[in-house]
Amino acid sequence: MCQGEGYVYIHEQKNQPPLEEIHILFLLCFCAVILLVAHVVVAKPITYLTDIGERVLQGTPIHTIKLANRGDELALLAMKLVHISSYLQEVSEVAERVATGRLKHEIQRRSKRDTLSLALQDMLTYLQTVAMFASKIAGGDLT
Repeated sequence: MCQGEGYVYIHEQKNQPPLEEIHILFLLCFCAVILLVAHVVVAKPITYLTDIGERVLQGTPIHTIKLANRGDELALLAMKLVHISSYLQEVSEVAERVATGRLKHEIQRRSKRDTLSLALQDMLTYLQTVAMFASKIAGGDLT
């Protein structure tokens, strides 16, 4: 209670937090929600794609990825991982056939920089040449 010029002022203190504390609490809650959404929308799918990449690295064929329907950059990355897996599967199938003596294959290069397909085609050409000479020698043609 305060007194001044004959008036008595009564200060009522209410147990309410100051407005600044409410704003800070609201801001902290908002940040927590944003972080949770970022985790669900970004971090969790990236972790999933990292696991898919590890499976591709281990040689497991990947045919579909559940993120492919998102319509964003993560979906594009998911589809690229499926394409890489498919490409590696195709190359390994050719290598398996070559290992059993089937040398007639056409290797489709994906681009000018597709060194794996180029090396595989060179290997096939070399093995076909060796097989042709071996066949001639076995037939008695020594020329």
